[in-house]
Amino acid sequence: RTARCSRGGAAPAGEEKSAVVIGAGPAGLAAALMLAKDDWNVVVVERTSDPASYDPSRGFMYLIDGRGQRCLSELNPNLLDGLHAASVSMMETKIGILTPKGLKATVNPMKDNTRNSYWLPRHILVSLLLEEVRSNSRIKLIAGAKLTRIHQGSSCGVDVQGTSEGEPWAVGGSLLIGADGM
Repeated sequence: RTARCSRGGAAPAGEEKSAVVIGAGPAGLAAALMLAKDDWNVVVVERTSDPASYDPSRGFMYLIDGRGQRCLSELNPNLLDGLHAASVSMMETKIGILTPKGLKATVNPMKDNTRNSYWLPRHILVSLLLEEVRSNSRIKLIAGAKLTRIHQGSSCGVDVQGTSEGEPWAVGGSLLIGADGM
């Protein structure tokens, strides 16, 4: 007999909502925080032992615009304070025009001075989100993970298995989110 899942990830009435998020980058951590805010129990599975460590291959900058700032503020207003403290405001950014005669002018590239955006390195953004995740009792982080199996579990859920520091682990949920290149 074949089971069909039609709940769209929702837990049956009376059961706790649980999710597994694969990847502890900005998208995975933000997804976990959003779900936990809506009373989901979340397990975040991450390949690296420290998701916030600096990785030169991922050493890029993020520009957090108004939408991103609203998202951080909705997750926790302190995240927005952390963003402001750890980033460079676009209002402070200047671009110089170098000509054969030297530096001609510096201009602020902002088209609309009422909409400020902020630049910050990826590992700093992950650190801010990771601090919030670690303080949330609804979220568990499994770092240094190696996935060995993902399969459909009972009641249309998903079961995820792997190892971390040589120890096996298994988690399950009614929702699976892939948020990284694990």
